[in-house]
Amino acid sequence: MNDKILCFKIDGNNLYLEISLIYFNEIPIFFLCRDDNGAMYAVQCIDTEDLNYYVVRVSEKNTLELLNDTLTIREFIISSYEKWEIQSRENIEDDIVKQIQTINEEDLV
Repeated sequence: MNDKILCFKIDGNNLYLEISLIYFNEIPIFFLCRDDNGAMYAVQCIDTEDLNYYVVRVSEKNTLELLNDTLTIREFIISSYEKWEIQSRENIEDDIVKQIQTINEEDLV
């Protein structure tokens, strides 16, 4: 039985919801995903109207530090080594996914 919730597809990788950490009006705006290979990703919603997201690949070490409150969400996102911006569409296959080099820090919590 597969009860994983598919959130995004990046470069052929399926990203499944691991845990939702922060909600705004019942919409998860900061959450963690894991791909089929076990890699972790942090996701921050940067536009709750249009459902645009920053998705960053993160290390297990940084994830543990975040969950143990020794790393801020901002530091966690900025420290990532792979970053994408995703504009959500009706179907996941139609999402607009683009790899980015930097994140606009004003968008971060």
